[in-house]
Amino acid sequence: MGIIDRLKQEISLQLSPLELPPAWDGEEFHLWSGLVPVGNDIFRKIMVRGSRMPQIDPHNFSVQLWTERWYYEVCSNPAIDAKLEAKATAGK
Repeated sequence: MGIIDRLKQEISLQLSPLELPPAWDGEEFHLWSGLVPVGNDIFRKIMVRGSRMPQIDPHNFSVQLWTERWYYEVCSNPAIDAKLEAKATAGK
């Protein structure tokens, strides 16, 4: 079981349809959003970005290949949050 699958068991987390530009050419990534309980009836939004790890040439920092390993990071960018809100509102 992967880390995202385990996290989905703990909190409400769903794959987001939001399309964002990749950080690197050829990068494959996913964005999940959800709610995390932080207290009695208190929830906070969370965004998790997952991408495969690149193998980088240390001389020029170019991507040599994309490995099969994934890394995950919590996103706290207000612009991404605003885009998610706008997409959710438009979908209703």
